[in-house]
Amino acid sequence: MPQLSPAARKWLQGFTEIERLQQEIFTALGHMTNKADEDETTLTNLVKQQDLAIRQLPFAQLNAEDVAQLNDKIALLQQNHQSLINAISHQRQALLDQSSQHKKAGRSIKAYQRAQDL
Repeated sequence: MPQLSPAARKWLQGFTEIERLQQEIFTALGHMTNKADEDETTLTNLVKQQDLAIRQLPFAQLNAEDVAQLNDKIALLQQNHQSLINAISHQRQALLDQSSQHKKAGRSIKAYQRAQDL
């Protein structure tokens, strides 16, 4: 493998940081609960950090040879990013559904109690 350019080395350093953030995001997703606002805040902060790190990758400075050498890593970055988007969306929808079911149950209980009072 030919020597990496400075831009490619910088890109790889950023990629390593993004991989670390992605692992933290998956861990945070695994620990989310319905009533933990701090979980949502932690997740949001990690996603913001990841997005910033992705934007800071020096794509524009890479030449064709760099892109060819980093092609597998670039594809992995895209794949992991899409997996995270899907996982976050699924988790948030599950929490919304759970919250909605909880509210419906609360209304049903109140309606039942009112009916008993009549």
